Amino acid sequence: MLLAVGVCGLCQITARFWLAQGGSIPADEAVRLVSSLSWRGLKGFPMHGGDPAAGH
Repeated sequence: MLLAVGVCGLCQITARFWLAQGGSIPADEAVRLVSSLSWRGLKGFPMHGGDPAAGH
């Protein structure tokens, strides 16, 4: 749930910034960049459980 909220926040803040800047890049390109950033970041997280080295 925490990661889901984080991804939503990433998208919301980025969209607000993009709008405030007058949409300096095309919307489809902005979506592609933000979704790529999100997926690449999420790819590094384990699917289940915590960090085994930390004992979680």
